Amino acid sequence: MATNDPLEELLDDRLERTGHSLGRAMGSGVRWMAPTQVLIQVVRVGSVFALTYLLLPEEIGIVALVTVITGLFERVLGDTGTTTALVRHKDLTQGLASSVLFWNMSIGAAITAVLAIFAGPIAAFLGNSDATDIVRAMSLLAVINGTSYVPKALFRRHLQFKQLAAANLANALVTGGG
Repeated sequence: MATNDPLEELLDDRLERTGHSLGRAMGSGVRWMAPTQVLIQVVRVGSVFALTYLLLPEEIGIVALVTVITGLFERVLGDTGTTTALVRHKDLTQGLASSVLFWNMSIGAAITAVLAIFAGPIAAFLGNSDATDIVRAMSLLAVINGTSYVPKALFRRHLQFKQLAAANLANALVTGGG
């Protein structure tokens, strides 16, 4: 059936290449992604419990504030829409995927560098000089996440939900669910 919608054509092409129907692809997505999201939430709760056991109450507050600040930088600047473009681009090449990976890793490294350089002033803003090392340590999440965007986008593009679920879970385990 001919269509003028490029996204529909792209989905039809992917379904044809994988030999799946739309229903089967959706079923696979739900079967793998729903339990994985539950596991990721368990990892997040487990991380919080671990931190409450390991840290003093005032340190938990510092970690929470630093998480908000570093998360803001990483969420706003981390994936600048490039992975959506990878999923939607009709004629994706290895070169384009590699360029996007390099871009995302560079942005992650830049965020890490900025946060590390300004860790002292951020700690002063928070009113606790002990936060400096926490800001620096948590800034590394931007690099870690920057390396994960492209593989996950490619799994989404190719409807490889089992691999996407594994990548999401691995990322959550490494970052504490962040």
